[in-house]
Amino acid sequence: MESKPPHPLHQIAGTPTHKLLLKQWLKEEELILNRIALKETQIDSIRKEITQLYCFFFLFHSTALVLSSVPLQGVHKAKFVTDLVFPITVRWFSKRFWVLGAKIK
Repeated sequence: MESKPPHPLHQIAGTPTHKLLLKQWLKEEELILNRIALKETQIDSIRKEITQLYCFFFLFHSTALVLSSVPLQGVHKAKFVTDLVFPITVRWFSKRFWVLGAKIK
């Protein structure tokens, strides 16, 4: 039985240059995978923060509606809540939401 002649790639695979290129390629692949994992972690944390913002906004809005419907002794403090605090909070929530949205992109 005759043995087959070695394939030319066997000669290339045995060279030190090829081994070095393979090591560099593996390191680069590992770096890319680490970057992807980091980005996925960042996206997950941003999604959690956006969900938290929605929850806080819902709670604040519910509280503001309840306080605005209940008149308080003489001075209508609930009116202060809805007139001053509500627009400030909405602005803060919307700004934070857009900042987080920009981070995702």
